Amino acid sequence: MTQLKIVIVDDEQPARNRLRELLGDCREELPHRVAGEAANGVEGLKAVTAAEADVVLVDIQMPEMSGIEFARHLQVLERPPAVCGRGI
Repeated sequence: MTQLKIVIVDDEQPARNRLRELLGDCREELPHRVAGEAANGVEGLKAVTAAEADVVLVDIQMPEMSGIEFARHLQVLERPPAVCGRGI
């Protein structure tokens, strides 16, 4: 089975750690690997592109670029990843 490539984008390191932990708990049911992490939207765009991510877990409320704006930028990619937001 193919592994999903997941990128985590959140300005808070503890939140990124927790998401990585939760993903680890469901690795058997959902084969995946965390292909990248970023602390803001600009870094996140680079990480998503570099990893060719399938899924992005993104914080909605981040400084400089909100998760909503980040998701809009992803839509111009040839193969945009699925986006799941948190923190509403």
